[in-house]
Amino acid sequence: MFHSLSVKNFILIDELEIEFTNGLCVITGETGAGKSILLDAILFCLGYKTSSAGIIKHGKDYAAVNIVFSLNDEIKNFLTQNFIELEESLLIKCVQKAEGRKNFFINNQVVNKAIMQQLATYLFELHGQNNNISLLEINTQRDILDSFGDLLELRMQLAKCYQAWQNIRNEIAEIALKQNSIEQEIDYLNFVTEELIKLNVQTGEEEQLTNIRKDLQNKDKDLQLIKDIFEQVNNPEINSSISKAEKLLAKQSQNEEFANISTNLEEAYNNLEEARQNLSNLLENFNKLDYNLEEIEERLFAIKAISRKYNVSADALKTFLEESLNRLNSLKGKIANQAELQVQEAKLSTEYYKLGKDLSGKRLAAAKRLEEVLHHELKQLKMEKATFHVNIAERKEAAAYGIDDIVFKASTNPGMSPEAINKIASGGELSRFMLALKTSLFNKMVKPAIIFDEIDVGIGGEVADKVGERLKKLSSATQVIVITHQPQVAGKADLHIKIEKTQLEKETKVTVKALNLAERQQELARMISGKAITEASLKAAKELLCHPVA
Repeated sequence: MFHSLSVKNFILIDELEIEFTNGLCVITGETGAGKSILLDAILFCLGYKTSSAGIIKHGKDYAAVNIVFSLNDEIKNFLTQNFIELEESLLIKCVQKAEGRKNFFINNQVVNKAIMQQLATYLFELHGQNNNISLLEINTQRDILDSFGDLLELRMQLAKCYQAWQNIRNEIAEIALKQNSIEQEIDYLNFVTEELIKLNVQTGEEEQLTNIRKDLQNKDKDLQLIKDIFEQVNNPEINSSISKAEKLLAKQSQNEEFANISTNLEEAYNNLEEARQNLSNLLENFNKLDYNLEEIEERLFAIKAISRKYNVSADALKTFLEESLNRLNSLKGKIANQAELQVQEAKLSTEYYKLGKDLSGKRLAAAKRLEEVLHHELKQLKMEKATFHVNIAERKEAAAYGIDDIVFKASTNPGMSPEAINKIASGGELSRFMLALKTSLFNKMVKPAIIFDEIDVGIGGEVADKVGERLKKLSSATQVIVITHQPQVAGKADLHIKIEKTQLEKETKVTVKALNLAERQQELARMISGKAITEASLKAAKELLCHPVA
């Protein structure tokens, strides 16, 4: 729901705020009072072109428009997808500075114009003298027909089939397009994997071989040192000397000091034996080093060469091999699966065209029903000479929405051949076409708010009453805001807003007011008889208020 509109320094408006309600809201005022300014304010805030060139009020530095809207699931999803924080309500704002810079905000976050315009499609439908954008879009016309015929579910099923079909087609086309390059890459990966498998470099191998090479290079020098030390500690005279000393000390075993010395000699003997054993082990280990230094050098050279060749560290070569094998298997699989993909493509193509023909046939039937309903509605809206035709032509290429091109065509005068609806209808006629369509699509394709700008131009009396009835009916499904000159339409409103323009000495001022019941009667009387309000016009106005729906 459209809750409120706040405007500041905008064209002729100093500052105003309008609060809207559910149901049917009408905006009235004398010709030239500035009713279109409100429409321009909405368009301005949403990032669309306005009918007025000078936006900022004379003498001011900026213009600002705020719109407050309630949230629904579609709006919440849009905000979330665009990383905009959710608030209790939706606040959108546009500010234009005197130097021309324009800034857009959604929930106080700066956004670009494109995002604002995308958001607008979830909020409003706008139909007026120059703004029947929705009806003029081919996509919208297709949506109207499919909604009317309850065909959206079938169309979604077709779209899913189309997407799957196109994915397969793209995969086949990619394989065909890259056949040579894929085969070349397979040859290259075969060579790479064979080379890596043959060399079979293990993680940590380079470091291990480097350490072994270092040990081998120092082997002779270290071995001689160990032998010299072993020769010294393995001298029999050392053991003999310690043994003799212990025998002499044994004679003085009762002496505590001699006993301690004996213990020290025993420990020295044990430590000496341990040193001999360690040296013996080192000698044995050195003898086990049967690596060939020349072979180690060659292996290290090969590892470094392949690392440089593929720009991969030695420790990462194993992972590189695994990745290369995976890529190789994937490419081989693509070539092998090409025939299978072609079978799947043919199957999906058959399914798509079967669904497409089914949808096309149901669209033709729905188009006939829509034409009948529209002709009835148009007669009620004083467009009995108008004809409406849904043109369905087979597309040359398949599309996600089916095999049909759909164009709404119409003729507003007898003898005229139907043409695309935007080429033959005036703004008011387009608005009535859309009202007729909206009435036919009641409770379908409903956006939170629909705005009709002077939908009742060129009509009056009973026809205006019929327009009012349909607007009132539509307002039970969605919020409807109407800029009108017709008292029959205004009399059916749930909320009546009046716009007045006052000429002051140095400026023109526009004011907006929500009318109470007595004020509504006065305004309807003015709309009936002009500025000279009569008893008859007041009585007629009261009658419209007492019986708002025929």
